Amino acid sequence: MRLHKELVLLSFAWILSCISFAAFSQSPKWKTWEVKGDTLYNHQDFKGAITFYNKAIGLSKMKDKDVYRTIYKRAVSYYSIKDYDNAIKDIDIFILEYSLVSQARLLKAFIYREMGDDEKQLSNLDEAMTLEPPGPDLLKWRGMLYLQKDNFAKAKNDILQAKQY
Repeated sequence: MRLHKELVLLSFAWILSCISFAAFSQSPKWKTWEVKGDTLYNHQDFKGAITFYNKAIGLSKMKDKDVYRTIYKRAVSYYSIKDYDNAIKDIDIFILEYSLVSQARLLKAFIYREMGDDEKQLSNLDEAMTLEPPGPDLLKWRGMLYLQKDNFAKAKNDILQAKQY
C-alpha cells in the first residue's frame, strides 16, 4: 500500500514537471531574454539588462502586450544610467499602450527633473496626479514647482493639502 502511494505521488510529480516544462517551452522565446535582463536589473547591472531587454523587445516584434512591461523596465534602466533621452522614448511607447498608468507619468517627471525641464516635469506630474490621488510628497513636489514659477496660489493650495496628510 505504501509503495503504491509513493508511486502515485511520484507519477503526479512527474506529470506536473512535464506540464511545467511544456508551459515553459511554449512561452515566447523573447521572454527568456527578458528573464536574463531581469536578473541583471535586480543586480543593478542596468547596462547589461538593457542589452537583454533590447533582444527581448526585438524578438517580440511588439506583438505581445506583455512586452510593454519590458519596455518600462528598460526605461527605468536607461534612467538609472542617466540616458534620459532613451528613457523618455521608452516611456512614450509605454504610455501609448497604457495611458492610465500614473507610474509612467511619474517616471517621466523624475526624468525631466534630472534634465532640468521644470515645464515638462510639472506637466507630467499634473497628469500623474489626475490619474491617481496624490500623496503629500507629490503635492509638496508640485507645490515647489509652482513656487519656482511664481504661481503662489497653486503652490499654497498644494502645500496646505500636503499639510492635511
